Amino acid sequence: MDRLRSGRQLGRGTELVAGNGRTRLAMQADGNLVLYRVDDGHALWASGTSQPASRAVMQADGNLVVYAPDGRAHWASDTAGNPGAQLVLQDDGNLVIYGGNGQPLWASRTVQWFGPVAVPGFLPSTRAPRFGNGPWPAGTELSISVAGLPEISIDATRMGLCGGMSFLTRDIVESGTPQLRATRSEQIPVPLAQHILGRLLDSFSGSATVKRWLSLTQTPDEDTRVRGRGVFHRTIDELPGIIAEVAAGRLCPIGLVLTQSLAPWAVFENHVVLVWGYEQHGDTLTLRTYDCNRPRRDDITIQLTIGSTTPVRPITTNGTDMRANDGHVRGFFRLRYRHKDPAAVYIE
Repeated sequence: MDRLRSGRQLGRGTELVAGNGRTRLAMQADGNLVLYRVDDGHALWASGTSQPASRAVMQADGNLVVYAPDGRAHWASDTAGNPGAQLVLQDDGNLVIYGGNGQPLWASRTVQWFGPVAVPGFLPSTRAPRFGNGPWPAGTELSISVAGLPEISIDATRMGLCGGMSFLTRDIVESGTPQLRATRSEQIPVPLAQHILGRLLDSFSGSATVKRWLSLTQTPDEDTRVRGRGVFHRTIDELPGIIAEVAAGRLCPIGLVLTQSLAPWAVFENHVVLVWGYEQHGDTLTLRTYDCNRPRRDDITIQLTIGSTTPVRPITTNGTDMRANDGHVRGFFRLRYRHKDPAAVYIE
């Protein structure tokens, strides 16, 4: 049973269990009403009551109250005045009292990202480009224009275009167009490579994103008095937005911070991937990613411990360049995305 309807109660030794079996709400023998995560037995919320509390009642007036045998109230949700309300233990781990009209009245604020959740119909092996992140065909060039000076062209054949690859993949998925089947990046048409380069530039999406890349590359992993929140703390803060994107069925591009340096050019040592799924066990969150450095791989993940922002915990991956980053990521953040029609990349 995952809910306590109006007029029903939980006595000592009884419990509610979420539909997915991942959380349970127990009225304990010690008088405490406690919400547990089943994976690891971690307590997510508690009423803070003790003996002689003996039962939790979902009253007809909409108030959830923990009572002692003599009728004294030891804890209440303070939601009286809402007849017909019920207590629901949701699959996301949140304990919520809903009014008769379906309006939430109270919540334990213990949302978990259990999953598994994935963007429908997406696998890197079947929807993302089959070729990797370079090298690119001869003639792939980055043109730079500065007012009053001649245009400059820079050879881009050895550049990493991870942001462009990630953005193009989402473009393709959202447009419902076919997977790019070429397997060797150096043999794709130059116009396709130039399009990917253009999407790389789009992935920076203005000065705000550039400043964020620079800030995170320069910021320490841990919180400090001088710089405030560290990279790990900021990464934890980014997770709700990333999870919401994937839960809504959208691929989410994220910028991986791989290096720490005060040198501005160090930002080019970082990376971009697409998050397409997630699952949580205990405090371990696993993000499933498309990594253009590992084309045609459906098993590339990022893992991190999300229980708190301090101390700093390792963020690991089996993707990117394992030799360069030794399977570790400093942190990441969600990139702003704007759709672009990928029709131009289908070159006969």
